[in-house]
Amino acid sequence: MTMKVWVHRMNGYQKQVVHDIAVSLIEQGIEIQDHDNYLSGHPGVVFSKEITSETCEQLRELSHSGQIPTLFCCDCAISGNTIWRLLEAGACDILTCTGQSPTKSLPACSAGK
Repeated sequence: MTMKVWVHRMNGYQKQVVHDIAVSLIEQGIEIQDHDNYLSGHPGVVFSKEITSETCEQLRELSHSGQIPTLFCCDCAISGNTIWRLLEAGACDILTCTGQSPTKSLPACSAGK
């Protein structure tokens, strides 16, 4: 059975980077759904270039307060307290990438959980 995930970008995250990552997921046999399909219960991936209270609220809504597995990807450094805020908002894991595109340099990425 094919894994299905929805993808959502917020706070001006680079559209091309999200597209490149989606293509990589598709190449691995993962079906990408429109972010509006978060109501389906499929896991999701959220991309953001910053973390604000509004970001956490959107994450809480998209993940149904953590009931839907949701990977949070951010291209900024995140403090320990902010990681906990994201986890409490519903992220099942956090990926931060700074300095380079996540599609070109996976060693530049680090898991937050």
